[in-house]
Amino acid sequence: MSNTSSADLRKEVMVGVFAFSVVIGLFMFSIFVTGGHFWRKGQLIEVTFTDVMGLRKGDNVVTRGMTIGEVKNLDIVKGSGRIKVTCLLRKQLELKVDCSATVVPTSILGGRQLALSCGKGPELLVEGAVIEGQPPHDIMQEAEDVIREFRDTLKKGALDDLAATLKSAKEISDKINRGDGTLGMMVNDKSMYKDITAVAADLKAITSQIREGKGSLARLMNEDTVYNDLKTTLANAKDVSQRLADGKGALGKLMSADETIYSDLKISMANMKEVSQRLADGKGSLGKFLSADETIYNDAKGLLKEFRAAVDDYRESSPILTFTSIMFGAF
Repeated sequence: MSNTSSADLRKEVMVGVFAFSVVIGLFMFSIFVTGGHFWRKGQLIEVTFTDVMGLRKGDNVVTRGMTIGEVKNLDIVKGSGRIKVTCLLRKQLELKVDCSATVVPTSILGGRQLALSCGKGPELLVEGAVIEGQPPHDIMQEAEDVIREFRDTLKKGALDDLAATLKSAKEISDKINRGDGTLGMMVNDKSMYKDITAVAADLKAITSQIREGKGSLARLMNEDTVYNDLKTTLANAKDVSQRLADGKGALGKLMSADETIYSDLKISMANMKEVSQRLADGKGSLGKFLSADETIYNDAKGLLKEFRAAVDDYRESSPILTFTSIMFGAF
């Protein structure tokens, strides 16, 4: 009997130890989850909203992207149409008079949190003062509004544009059916169809002749002789251009980088310019002869006149001299 009592006692002790361990584990887990602030005193703040956009008890309170507390309670303020949100902050914050709070979504799929801004003004918020929250931004609602506006705009603008497009298309088809315009004439004029058919037939005949090797064009496209001649011509042209680039031959030397010929030609042109300038200035014998001064011309003209007079006198006196010489020669 005593053995049975001892066994039951050991079981009860083991159950008690297990239960105590579970309680300790839950306590430690709570401390871990709360970040070590389980027994610390926090700061209570109250914020009023016209719409909390689905904010719930236990949602996070964040500032500058960091979680600093949680929502403890939500109550409807009677007679004001507003909702009072009580938040517990894990640490004391210096809230300014211009501080603000708003409800923001945590993701596009759902979830809310209260974003708190401490403010930048010099004056601190009185302890216990109620913060007036900003209207929330509902992304889904804004997206729905944008889609609705787009749909309304599409209905108004697109339908009008579609109606105008259909009207224009109908007018164009009516003109084509009546034969108005170039396209209408092409569609309704049978002679143009015949001309197009004839042109197509001619093109077909030409391509057939080319495939069969008939005509000059076919020979150019099918015979290797023309290709070889063209290849040879290009090779010769390449050789000539290479010789010119290398400065070979008279033309190559003229086009080469060696400036000897260019310099000689430049000097010759300068000498010719100097000679022509001296002639123009009347310098030298030839220059004086070509100058505007007529003295030399007059002297030459007088000399030529005297020479002609002397020749004429010689002609007139030559018969007498000949007769006299004969007569005296006889004796």
